[in-house]
Amino acid sequence: MKIYAALTAAALALSGCQTNQGFTDTKINQIIDNARPPSPAIKAALLEAGREALKDPYSIRDAQLTFVVKPFADPTIEVVCVRFNSKNSFGGYAGRSAYAVRLKNNQIIAWREEDPVCYHPRVKWYPFPEISRLKNL
Repeated sequence: MKIYAALTAAALALSGCQTNQGFTDTKINQIIDNARPPSPAIKAALLEAGREALKDPYSIRDAQLTFVVKPFADPTIEVVCVRFNSKNSFGGYAGRSAYAVRLKNNQIIAWREEDPVCYHPRVKWYPFPEISRLKNL
């Protein structure tokens, strides 16, 4: 368990371009315990990113997201994970992918596909029905 926690802490640190100082098992549990639902502004930022970055944003299905956490010393930086299935350049569904999305003041500043932080056993996933708005572009 300590090795997995260390790997998770390293992933958190790398996704934040910082060292892993302070990411003990206790710290990770505290971060997850203080998670909160994403605000409408965060959901809007995720929708806009999907609209801009995906090959076929109309094809998104099975979308889910996690609560928002603040894992860094800077309280304006938050992380949320989002996962979904969408079509690739060839028109086929690529399979569900998860992304750790870093935000600062409700604006996306970075994301990382298949980040291990999104697969931490305590991370809970919730439906993201707002993503269906992309189908109505």
